[in-house]
Amino acid sequence: MVKFRKAITKFNEKVAVIGTKWFGSMPMFWLFFVWGLLGMVPWLPKSFQNTVLLVSSAWIQLWALPLLAVGTAVLSKSSERRAKEDHDILRKQFEEVKEMQKVNHDLILFVKQDVALNEQLLEKLNRLVALIDK
Repeated sequence: MVKFRKAITKFNEKVAVIGTKWFGSMPMFWLFFVWGLLGMVPWLPKSFQNTVLLVSSAWIQLWALPLLAVGTAVLSKSSERRAKEDHDILRKQFEEVKEMQKVNHDLILFVKQDVALNEQLLEKLNRLVALIDK
């Protein structure tokens, strides 16, 4: 029963996503645009004009509203999942950069200590050379 429910949910979500993308497309805009114009054509029968009005104002809204709501929710879930994955990747990279900065800091300290030792050795060597030269 759980498998069946998951399959139905997956099917419904797929239909909602496809429907949302299709419903939000330019071809659908033009289809509704032309359909709406049909209701204003004066030489068409009044009963057809009323049908256009009824379909436009009631029937389409009855199925479009839940379709768009579910489709938008499903699409935003995948966006949220992607954002979390991106955040996790960036967090990991940030930690790696912090570790590299720590290593660089330690290297800089080592080089400074090495330079200080070399300066001390050079000073001693200069004194020794000065003693020898006398």
